[in-house]
Amino acid sequence: MQIRDAGIPYGFGGIARIGEGRVPAERIIPEHVRLGSSCVILSRSFCHIGNVTKVSSQQAQSFQEGVWRIRAYEQQLETMPVEWFEQNRLRLVDEVQAITSEIQQQKGMLS
Repeated sequence: MQIRDAGIPYGFGGIARIGEGRVPAERIIPEHVRLGSSCVILSRSFCHIGNVTKVSSQQAQSFQEGVWRIRAYEQQLETMPVEWFEQNRLRLVDEVQAITSEIQQQKGMLS
């Protein structure tokens, strides 16, 4: 990957909290690891704060807990073999294709 090889930090997104999301964070995070990403975009639902202008201590704690769970999952991934990451990539592709097909079918019904 040219960006990684050039030493430019990069990332992509977005991810929900561990255990949540239409495309599970547990599928996307390994792709970040596999591709050498150094950052991620968190989904709007990550902290469940909506349009709040002032963040409460409970919301801040929820955010910190969510990030901690991501970091713990990243540590688990450090022990996974290369083959596991390829299997995850293939499952992720299948899940995204299924969601894409579902959206296309829904649009077809609305037309």
